[in-house]
Amino acid sequence: GTTWVRQGDAQAPLVQHAREWPSGSVVWSLRPGGLLGRVVERLDARAQYRLSVTSIEQGLADSTPTTSALPGSEARVKLFTPSLTIGWRGGVSVGAQYAQTLTDLTTAGSTTRNDQEDWGGNLSFSFRAPRSLVRLQGPVRARLSATSSDTRVCLIQAGTTDCTVVADSRRRQLDARLDTGLSQAVVGGASFSYILTDQQHLASRITQYVVTIFAEVNFVTGRPQ
Repeated sequence: GTTWVRQGDAQAPLVQHAREWPSGSVVWSLRPGGLLGRVVERLDARAQYRLSVTSIEQGLADSTPTTSALPGSEARVKLFTPSLTIGWRGGVSVGAQYAQTLTDLTTAGSTTRNDQEDWGGNLSFSFRAPRSLVRLQGPVRARLSATSSDTRVCLIQAGTTDCTVVADSRRRQLDARLDTGLSQAVVGGASFSYILTDQQHLASRITQYVVTIFAEVNFVTGRPQ
């Protein structure tokens, strides 16, 4: 696309070009049988890859759109996100996720590179609480999850190949959640979170502990006839 911008008494072209290729996703689902099917109920795998490039070039007044007279800018984003989920017999589910995003923003010959890498895993299951300890109408649902995120930003100056680190931050989080139906209208439970934020470029490290006790009440005011 070309946009003409007024500069004084003349017009200057602003040329924008966007391309997304290669780009695609793959989904694979399996319901195993035989001996494996006795322990594994389902298996789902997903993967996505995308490369997008967006460039902007500014021309001088009264120049043609193909003539670039001023330094332009370019944004290049590469994304790769695979994941895997396994459902075991007995209501146990295990999942793992990974994501990598690489972004290069080039302006006036200098490039700012942002490299982000994320990991994640979760475990979900349910169990019956011993009636000798507590009497509950339904099972107790449990979910455990862990995430990790690393972000690194560096600068490549014009005419050089070295990438100087300007930001380096890391985040780790662990979560645990339990909930159950206390009655037909009330769902209650508790959760615990451990969060570690480490900003190495600032020599700063913050640790957080979060404990939450909650109850959800559902009201029904009417039913359609």
